[in-house]
Amino acid sequence: MKRLTSIFSIFFVFLLFVNSELCSQPPFRIGIVLSLGGLFDRSFNDATYVGIQKLRQNKNLLIDVFEPSDIKAIENGIEYFCHQNLDLIIGVGIFSNDPIRIASEKYPKQKFVILDSVVSSPNVL
Repeated sequence: MKRLTSIFSIFFVFLLFVNSELCSQPPFRIGIVLSLGGLFDRSFNDATYVGIQKLRQNKNLLIDVFEPSDIKAIENGIEYFCHQNLDLIIGVGIFSNDPIRIASEKYPKQKFVILDSVVSSPNVL
């Protein structure tokens, strides 16, 4: 778990601070849709949340977390964040795959990240 937490922390820091465009307009707003299982799953959700807590210490970042109850809620959470015009939307886990793919086509200017899965789209990392 500690190794997984470190990986996610490093990933988020790398993502946010390597690209100067992401840091040039504070606050940088991020929406994160967790996977099924929710917090305390002792897996990706918990590791992601530890990274979120560390990133929340940065005053130039605003991070909103959505904890879905089912697969449809993952879609709704991603769609909600798209309507909020956030700078970055992150989906955690394989159940975010289709919702991120659909949203990336519907919102081509929105930037997305998917953790633990792959979506081949120019606006998805």
